[in-house]
Amino acid sequence: MNDSFGHIIGDEVLLLTSRLIESALRRGDLIFRYGGEEFIAIIAAHKAEEAAKVFERARHAVEQFVFPQVGKISISGGYCALDSTVLPQTIISRADRALYKAKNDGRNRVYDYNHLIASGQLEEIRSGAIDLF
Repeated sequence: MNDSFGHIIGDEVLLLTSRLIESALRRGDLIFRYGGEEFIAIIAAHKAEEAAKVFERARHAVEQFVFPQVGKISISGGYCALDSTVLPQTIISRADRALYKAKNDGRNRVYDYNHLIASGQLEEIRSGAIDLF
């Protein structure tokens, strides 16, 4: 985005995107900027379907918004359920793998890491394992 529109416009898009995502989340859910164009959301969900609805609502909010000077954009996402037996960096890595799968499958979609594992679309990564791309 910065290469095409410049840093000021890119920063505006990131700010607006974060607000759109935040508005799609529920009270008590958290969103953080994690890197250049990446965000991490921490939400409470008792079932995978509940998490999918929240993240899909956020994706849809961004998809429908018309950004000044840029027009419409889309986001892709990956998420993973927390597991007390798995290191936090492994949880992030799992969500990141689901994100890259969403991007590779055409973007503008949100994938659940655990569903991708169960359906055989990704192989499980173990806690402490090194994942080389």
